[in-house]
Amino acid sequence: MCGEIEVGRCECCGKDNVPLERTYFRYPFECECHSPEHFILVRHCEDCDPIEPRETKVVFKTEDLKNPFALAFKIMQKEMRKTRDIKGEIYDVWESNLAMMIYDSVPNMTADRANEIASKWLDRLFKIGEQP
Repeated sequence: MCGEIEVGRCECCGKDNVPLERTYFRYPFECECHSPEHFILVRHCEDCDPIEPRETKVVFKTEDLKNPFALAFKIMQKEMRKTRDIKGEIYDVWESNLAMMIYDSVPNMTADRANEIASKWLDRLFKIGEQP
């Protein structure tokens, strides 16, 4: 199968029996239908520029839908992992806010120690450093 050209109907213009190219539109969340992130595949001829579909069907475990917090937490976990070392991104903002809260709440707390505690807490909460 390696090196073979896919032939079929273009999903954009409808031409039939033409060589097809594949374009993937990726979305930043896990689903049961794809891994590690949801995507939509558009098969199109070389003459067409693929357009992102207006709708998509996504498969989730019923258990996840019954607990929207868990679903949101998975999305947050992925974002936290991606932004762990980027200044000004979501991880950095959460770490700063937590450190400030710890510093203000605990007598004799140093800023460095508060930052260290906040960072360790976030890493444990979002299991950063572990494989997803």
